[in-house]
Amino acid sequence: MQIWIEWWNVVKELRPACSRIRSFLWLVISLAGVCTRADLAGVSSIVRALGLKATCHDRLLDFFHSCAVNPDRLAQVWTGLVLRFFPAMLKFNGRFILLADGIKVPKSGKKCRELSSCTRNRTAIPSLSISWDIPVRPYHLLSGPE
Repeated sequence: MQIWIEWWNVVKELRPACSRIRSFLWLVISLAGVCTRADLAGVSSIVRALGLKATCHDRLLDFFHSCAVNPDRLAQVWTGLVLRFFPAMLKFNGRFILLADGIKVPKSGKKCRELSSCTRNRTAIPSLSISWDIPVRPYHLLSGPE
């Protein structure tokens, strides 16, 4: 039970990234499902892992396709949390060393109702560019230059 208390202490800090409390609660459900699911079958695996009613499947899809969570604000809040909870992160020349996963084509919010308030289409990202203008490529720091 202690691990879930610690989990909640971190997750509750993500509230500023959500437009409403209901959106935040769907985010909490989504994160809990991703943390406990046994397979990678998308939203269905979240519903199964948490034992949710079948009607929650559509609600979760609606949540993921909505603008209820601002991705840029979520990234900003998450970065602040990481720096606060892990203050001894590795640095090189005064800059943090960051690693990214190998997924280069994220899904974009095609079904988003208000594109002006959602994240723009980011389907063509050759590498991640952090705010310090450091290009980060997957596992670049572990395996050497590509």
